[in-house]
Amino acid sequence: MSMQDVEKLSDKFETDWALLAGLDMGDPTAVHGQARTILTAVIKGLPKSKTDPFSITVEIPDMKFIYFLALVADIPNHDINEAKRMLDSLDVDLGGIDMFCGERYGSWDMIKWCEDRDIDIDLVFPNYGKQKEAFTELHTLAREGRYKMPTVPIHGSKTKDLAVEEFKMFDHDTLKKQFGSPEKMEKGGIQDDFIYSLAWCIYGGRMIGPDEFRVRKGTVSFGGFYPNSELVGNY
Repeated sequence: MSMQDVEKLSDKFETDWALLAGLDMGDPTAVHGQARTILTAVIKGLPKSKTDPFSITVEIPDMKFIYFLALVADIPNHDINEAKRMLDSLDVDLGGIDMFCGERYGSWDMIKWCEDRDIDIDLVFPNYGKQKEAFTELHTLAREGRYKMPTVPIHGSKTKDLAVEEFKMFDHDTLKKQFGSPEKMEKGGIQDDFIYSLAWCIYGGRMIGPDEFRVRKGTVSFGGFYPNSELVGNY
């Protein structure tokens, strides 16, 4: 997504935006592991919040926010420094990241990085309650058509679109109180790293409302820094 895309969406939906980032970190020491390290970012807005004062008269949890996928990247070799480089470009090119969210296990090294850039950070302990809250919200957004994404040009385990593949496979085992792909531990099985990254990305910005949205304008694009063309396309 380029700044021009953001401006067009701002005009179309009459909203400014928050920019949220999320990370699901794979284990860099796993010799035979299939898990990926996936970095995601979304822009969060509220239709008509710039032009209709009545759209912001309810509490933040009751507002019907919209989300557009701005970035998804499969980080080579689980390299946290590569993730930081991508986030640096995103921070500059889309007018500032407002929130970074990830699990404590994989994202503790992001604390100082975020502090140095005045980015809020939410490191979560992924217990069942937090997972249920995050995945329920993502499911609601997808069901109501308030989460939008183009084709994701990253191959999954079995298909050419990582995001669609994981959305179709993701499941909630209510007896075991587990979320994820039933195939996760199978050789060549579909994983769930994109869904986890995206869910934490959105969860981290759950209390950011229109008063904290930023006007984002410019002419630059951030397509050049991605290896293997792992950039979300135009909307």
